[in-house]
This record gives sequence, C-alpha cells and structure tokens, in this order.
Amino acid sequence: MKHNELVSEIRGEYQIPPFFADDRLDVLISDSMYYFQKLYNGIDFETDRSARELLKVRVFYAYNKRLDEFSENYANDIVRWQMQYVKE
Repeated sequence: MKHNELVSEIRGEYQIPPFFADDRLDVLISDSMYYFQKLYNGIDFETDRSARELLKVRVFYAYNKRLDEFSENYANDIVRWQMQYVKE
C-alpha cells in the first residue's frame, strides 16, 4: 500500500495541518500497520475497508497522543474485524 495515499486521506479526513510533516505521519501509519498486522497477518489495507478505517482512526489517535483511548474505544470494533477472519 502506498503510504502517500494514506497520508493524503488522513490529512484531509482529520484536518491535520500542513506543518505536521508527512514523514512523521508516515511513521504513525507504519506503526499502526504493524499493530494491525500483529493482530492478523496478511491484511490488505486496500481491499479490507474495515481494517483501513481502523488504521486511519488509530493514526489519528496516535497523532493526538491518545493511543490508550483508541484501545478502549475501539476494542469491540477490532474484535469484530478479527472475527471475520476466523474460519469455522
């Protein structure tokens, strides 16, 4: 996945100002991708819209230095997302 596409999306959706450097936002994206890949290896953020939305929200929380709140606020959404990959 192209990070510059995500940088642009996140910057626009969450109104992140231009003085916050793209490379710093890119680091937050990489860290968040790693977080989700630990939960389910093989995520395709291009096709899995739920994962992509969770990724963008986590980056926004990271930008605001509120990752502890992300875990609390999105625990149910993350479990629901993971459950779609559980095979019967």
